[in-house]
Amino acid sequence: MTRQRKPEEGRDPSRLSAFQRFARNKSGAFAMQFALMVVPLVVCTGLAIDGGRSFLARYELESALDAAALAVGSTTADDATLNTLARKYVNSNFKAPDTTEVTLELHSSTDLVTLKGTTQLSTYFMPLMGISKVTVAAETEVRRGGSNVEVALMLDITGSMGAKTDPNSRISTLIRAANSMIDTVVNDVQTPWFTKVAIVPWANNVYVGAYADALRGPAAGTTITGATWKKDTQTINAIAWKNGSPFTVASATYSASTKTASKIQESSSKTTVTSNGHGFANGDYVYLTNANGGFSSLNNTIYKVAAVATNTFNIQTTAGVDINLTGTPSNANTATVEKCYNATCTQYLVTTTASHGLANGDTVYLSSIMTGIDSTQTSTTTTAVTLTAATIASTTGFYVTGPTPQTATVYNTGTKPGRVQKCYSTICQFQIQTTGSHTFTANERVYISGVTFTPSTGAPAINTSAGSSIQVPATLNNAFLFPTLVGPYYTNAYNTASGEAITCFGTAVTCEMQLTAPAHGLVANDRAFITGVVGLTGSTTVNNLYTGQGTPTSWAPTSITTDTFLLPGTTGPSMSAYTNSSGTVFCLKTGCKYYRYTANDSSNPIRPISNCVTERIGAQAYTEAAPGSGAWLGVDYPIAGDEYNDCIAVNQIVPLTSTKSTLHSTINNLQVTGSTAGQIGVGWGWYMLSPNFASIWPNAENQAKTYTTPHINKVMVLMTDGDFNTAHCLGVAAKDYQVGLTNSEKANCNSTNGAPYTQASTLCSAMRTAGISIYTVGFQVTAGSAADTFLAGCATQDSHHYFLASNNTELEAAFAQIATNISKLRISK
Repeated sequence: MTRQRKPEEGRDPSRLSAFQRFARNKSGAFAMQFALMVVPLVVCTGLAIDGGRSFLARYELESALDAAALAVGSTTADDATLNTLARKYVNSNFKAPDTTEVTLELHSSTDLVTLKGTTQLSTYFMPLMGISKVTVAAETEVRRGGSNVEVALMLDITGSMGAKTDPNSRISTLIRAANSMIDTVVNDVQTPWFTKVAIVPWANNVYVGAYADALRGPAAGTTITGATWKKDTQTINAIAWKNGSPFTVASATYSASTKTASKIQESSSKTTVTSNGHGFANGDYVYLTNANGGFSSLNNTIYKVAAVATNTFNIQTTAGVDINLTGTPSNANTATVEKCYNATCTQYLVTTTASHGLANGDTVYLSSIMTGIDSTQTSTTTTAVTLTAATIASTTGFYVTGPTPQTATVYNTGTKPGRVQKCYSTICQFQIQTTGSHTFTANERVYISGVTFTPSTGAPAINTSAGSSIQVPATLNNAFLFPTLVGPYYTNAYNTASGEAITCFGTAVTCEMQLTAPAHGLVANDRAFITGVVGLTGSTTVNNLYTGQGTPTSWAPTSITTDTFLLPGTTGPSMSAYTNSSGTVFCLKTGCKYYRYTANDSSNPIRPISNCVTERIGAQAYTEAAPGSGAWLGVDYPIAGDEYNDCIAVNQIVPLTSTKSTLHSTINNLQVTGSTAGQIGVGWGWYMLSPNFASIWPNAENQAKTYTTPHINKVMVLMTDGDFNTAHCLGVAAKDYQVGLTNSEKANCNSTNGAPYTQASTLCSAMRTAGISIYTVGFQVTAGSAADTFLAGCATQDSHHYFLASNNTELEAAFAQIATNISKLRISK
């Protein structure tokens, strides 16, 4: 049989633990001691727990009495009304569990209101000592009348705040905490003293709605009152290249006179011609023909006259060398000698049957005279004769250049007499005459239409095509020259009054549109954006309605005046008249309604301005200067629908007000959006409390009091949950401080004002100097982070103005404590 070992056997008692030894101890004395110890231990623990509960209940009662006393202390009602108001505030703010309804005792005098409150707290452990309830009491006192309080509540609504649909999200917790603060801080009765709160939901911008123009400057465009490509329109009543009627040619010859030689002889190496009374002079040039005998070799040659006598003269080469014929031929007994008009015998005298009226400098077109003298035309060019100096021989004669006598044909009127026609230009261009006195000038562009004028085969038309024009070379009274078309191509007469000549604006072939927009403000090198243009056929290139985030066309106006400008690239003749003043032109610089900027990918997007604002830039960036020229708040050109960069209307600011329903509605409607530009939130805390911004708000209730107003307290409460990661360059997200955007959505420039924290810290310092108390709350911000460091440095420098909340409960507690602290600004005891 196996022997069972007792539990204590086999174990050295010295090796047992203290607890094991205690458990094995069967000493009656020790058991008695332990029994006596349990009772006081339980009682002490119970007292500690119930005492702590009592302390917390008293703290909450004090806070509730403070809020109630502040509310009743700002009124002048009777005690019964004050009791009712106090009861409302205490019941709303005292939430300690296991307590009875608070018994209130109110005493008021001319100067003070004293409020005492008592409640019974049910205990958990004290009933062991016969104590089931503990009385909790508190008392507070306020100066009757006290002071006024203005509070700016700056709420971070960025994307990291979570979804409202989640009751435990950051945004849901913030909404509860902010609503509770409103109930505590804002008195129901606002006379004779007030408490007002302004709310600014902020993210990457701040929505200001109808106040936008007054804060960041007006961004309206200029109405387009006119749009036309027609500068001057004239009816054409004549088209001609012929200046006046043509003249009939009577003769055309190269010889000034013709003489008969009776003899040509060779003597002493010289050739002498005998012609009685020839009338030639030394140096004349003659053309010799019809010589016979041994002198026939002299025929059809030009000679220079020398050794002139009455009836004889010698002939020389045109270079002045005597003619020496080989072999001394026998005398010739006949020859014809013609005197030439020049050394080459190529100058012809054309005579007309009547006075031609030509003058040196005129251009004439010759036809049907003889080969080599008639003018010619090839394609669109014409060879005509310009009568230069000394070419007019008489009222019926003028000189032209023709062929040498050897190749010339004798002019013969025959059945087609020669004509001399004076031209309007050196190449016989068309001159177009208008019925009225036009304003055309040389080198202007002219559009011609409606001309019924039949050209010869192959000749170009006079009418210009849509989107094109001609450049006028010169103008004459009520006429102008057509640049390239020469008259002789055209054989048929112009059908009068069927055409128009229209001068275009600018120098472009397409006849650019000129827009009239009085005092449009554009200057050289500006770009423009145009919307709403109607009434122009084919105006799709002009009417660029902005429909979203696409790439609408911008224009680079030229020929800018105060009220007008041209649109390069437009084709005026293809457009009908502008029928109404529905169009608008906008500049495209920052501050304008539309902004064409250079993105970080070098593209040039165009964005419309929003009713949000961003950080102020320039000399007034860190001041509370009233908005205006040189001190406008920053404009905002966001991306519609973008989660990081939108402008959301529901998150509109609310200036100072004591209307709780408005404040609660704003808080409850908050919508999470955007990234974190805390410097904008800080700036707006100042603007809401600044008397310099009072004129922005139309109602006196919304206008902040001056800093010197007696009994005024100004407080900003700034709440954020993250690092400041967004800043702007001229109204667009800067490339160095922005999250969630592509290079095409960010500007190709860094933040105008530098780092967001630097901006925000500078503003905080200036606000504290101005006398504003600053509370900051970091919600789940990492201790020691940049956000933590900033919030601690921004707050009024004591231990009661910065709160670091790590969870929802702590956030609500922080807001409650700040609300109590604000209320205590008017508590005297």
